[in-house]
Amino acid sequence: MYNAFISYSHSSDDNFAPALQNALQKFAKPWLRKRNLEIFRDESSLDASPHLWGNITKALDQSEYLILLASPISENSPWVNKEVEYWLEHKSIDKILIALTAGKMEWDNQNNCFLNPDKNSLPPTLDDKFTDEPFFIDLRQSKTEQDLSLNNPIFKKEILKLAAKLHGKAPNDLASEEVSIHRKMIRLRNGVFIVLSLLLISATILAVKAIFENNKAQSLLVSVIAKDLTNDDPTIAIRLAEYGYKKHPSNDRLSQEKYYSVEKTLEDIWSNAVEKKLLFYEKKINGNRFKYSSNKINGTPLPVQLTSAAISPDENKIAIAFNKDNSVIPGVIYDYKSDNLIELSAVDTKYNLNQGIEFSPDGEKVMIIYAKGPPIIYDAKTGIPGNVQIFKPLENDVSIYNANFSPDGTKIIVNYLTNSGKRAAGIWDVKTGELIDDLDCASCRLSPDGAKIMTFKPIGNSEYNVSIWDRESQKQISNLKEYIHFSSELFFSTDGNKVFYFSPYIKPHLSRIWDVNTGEIITNFHEGKSLDFFREAKFSPDDKIIATRSIMGDAILRKSETGDTIAVLRPSRFEKFSSISFSSDGNKIVTASLDYVKIWDLKFTEFISNYDRQLEINDTLESLAKGAPIMMVDSADRNKISRILSNQAPFKKEFDSLRALVLNTEQIIAWLNNQGQIHTLTQEDLNDLYLNFIKL
Repeated sequence: MYNAFISYSHSSDDNFAPALQNALQKFAKPWLRKRNLEIFRDESSLDASPHLWGNITKALDQSEYLILLASPISENSPWVNKEVEYWLEHKSIDKILIALTAGKMEWDNQNNCFLNPDKNSLPPTLDDKFTDEPFFIDLRQSKTEQDLSLNNPIFKKEILKLAAKLHGKAPNDLASEEVSIHRKMIRLRNGVFIVLSLLLISATILAVKAIFENNKAQSLLVSVIAKDLTNDDPTIAIRLAEYGYKKHPSNDRLSQEKYYSVEKTLEDIWSNAVEKKLLFYEKKINGNRFKYSSNKINGTPLPVQLTSAAISPDENKIAIAFNKDNSVIPGVIYDYKSDNLIELSAVDTKYNLNQGIEFSPDGEKVMIIYAKGPPIIYDAKTGIPGNVQIFKPLENDVSIYNANFSPDGTKIIVNYLTNSGKRAAGIWDVKTGELIDDLDCASCRLSPDGAKIMTFKPIGNSEYNVSIWDRESQKQISNLKEYIHFSSELFFSTDGNKVFYFSPYIKPHLSRIWDVNTGEIITNFHEGKSLDFFREAKFSPDDKIIATRSIMGDAILRKSETGDTIAVLRPSRFEKFSSISFSSDGNKIVTASLDYVKIWDLKFTEFISNYDRQLEINDTLESLAKGAPIMMVDSADRNKISRILSNQAPFKKEFDSLRALVLNTEQIIAWLNNQGQIHTLTQEDLNDLYLNFIKL
């Protein structure tokens, strides 16, 4: 049985009919029912059949009401007229409900009939059948899909009228029932939402608890394994303990079991490594370490003495010069990225002590500067020397003060002392070894690019007047606004626009930076103690930092603009730095001592300069590895490239002994987070320890 049959014209009301059917079925529908009314509409209710009219009449017979969608087009529809005629033959006209969708339908109250029957929207069959104004709803204002929705108040009001007729109820009663059902639906929905939320919260709590317990178990397991590895592999041990702490940073139950406390394990590994000076190995070079021993006595290698070192422009290689008294070769080039070692071929030079080693700007050549005699230039790929001893007049017993490649790498600029003690300088062609320019001055220095000349004119018995000249135009640029002592040392900055000056042998020990263009003092460094004697000074590539190597063997980094100390770099115990140089980008410094070459990371040096007091000899080192060595090359041992904890971790120096400062867990974790070069834990490490079920 159907509550109503919808009769409509497909060409005009194809959108109204399904919207009307859907609205009547849903209006005031209890949530358990599929639909509130059974409404017949041919397209949704009829199966494909050749007996179309028979099925329609059967549906009309089973319907309580006929809902007619009236419009000018349906008025002339043969099917609509046929359905209305059949209804009138078998049902009451009082059971016809009209929904006006278009056109007009005006009732004449005086004559009890419709006006202009030929122009209204009713089928001709109904023009003279009504004796009283029939029931109808007006849907002409509802045109779009949004309009034909129960969310539209106008459409919903008309549907209420029609639905009330079909339900046999007053509109107000049906509206109240619809509101009541809607509220029940909201309460039911909220109840279901609350139940599902409680289930979700319970499931989440259980999942979090399971993860918590799993992390706790993993933390305990790696803590036990880390403790066992403390002496055998401190790097993996401390990284395992770090992983365990991060997995489960606090655990009351574990804290009571002090031996297996994650925090205590981490602190114990740290203290043990510091106390026993165990090495944390560097991750970039896969544990391979450079070692070189060139001499043997009864088959036993002897370590060579390292005198100077430099890092290549691409920072993949280190060039190291040896003291020839205990080495058959002058030095090596070590590619620590590929772990490849190139020996520099031996050259018969008169003097053994070298002044330094330097890469050319393109990294293709290496130059060793000897204390006396000409520098030797090597091919950085093969270690074979180029032109030997043809840098005239440097084959004579002159003392080399310093030498460097020109910015384009085609020339070398050499400052030296003649046998008579005159400060001289010259420029040589790298390829041919021929002299390009021999400066005709009584005493002079060249800037690193060879563009400026510094001359010294004696004033009295022990002082000089210093002038700066343009080499090409031979015009004077400036005079330094102060006389200097004859024993003073002066260095040009990288760009040749500054001069660093210090007087190591007289008091007070003055240190200055002068402006080359004006001759004015830019920076006064200090009037220091005897411990501040300088052996060497180097400007960074951007001239913002000046590094000095003192007579005590350490190196001090200062801001060139203010003279403020940035950091103090310490050599290993019982050693002194023999050379110091910057990398091409200025972010690293290479130092050499008798046994070690170290590369220091300068990215965090600003942090050090904020300390209340600077680090002095036998003072407390409290820096968390800022400005600390990132790699060490040992001349006597071949194990792993490593970090020496005693040079970068928090320590106290008390006379000849070292003892570790006590760090808590958070401080150790902070220190580890700052060590980008120390090997970090990998999945492969866990697999090797049969911990492959733990995923990083």
